[in-house]
Amino acid sequence: QSYASADIHATLNMWNRLQPTIEVGIGWAKSAPDDMNFNYHGKPSPYFKVGANYNFLFKNSPDYQAYLGLRLGYSTFTYDVTDMHYMNSYWHEDLFSEIRGERSHALWGEAGVGLRAKLSGPISMGWMIRYHGMFNYGKNEHSIPWFIPGYGPRKSSLGFSLSIYYVL
Repeated sequence: QSYASADIHATLNMWNRLQPTIEVGIGWAKSAPDDMNFNYHGKPSPYFKVGANYNFLFKNSPDYQAYLGLRLGYSTFTYDVTDMHYMNSYWHEDLFSEIRGERSHALWGEAGVGLRAKLSGPISMGWMIRYHGMFNYGKNEHSIPWFIPGYGPRKSSLGFSLSIYYVL
């Protein structure tokens, strides 16, 4: 399995306490599960998130932060399910099928905790552990999406992000 998401986000630091944020990114996936009989290919697709961080170290320097973040995310995406293999028990023959160009969408929420520290000059680095839950996603007639850009695997509830920041 291989999947990833990459984004650019902007945060407005208001009094070093509340920090509204917006994220725009792209996600993609490829998977051939060992215990299943198909290949999944999520095409590069966009996602968007809006939310805010609350910095618990607001009385200290803005160069160092420990925060709680909330996000609302949305993505619209396309995926293929190929090399589906199953055995017809009546005729005793192997059957192959594929589903191409399935379109879907998803809406989810996230809550996370993170740390951020200054490296040098205007450059900072940080990480965030996110717990997310699905509000709604598009179910297709023939398939259900396995991967959602910006969210990760549909059945996963945890995520991790690593960020490099440039402070203006």
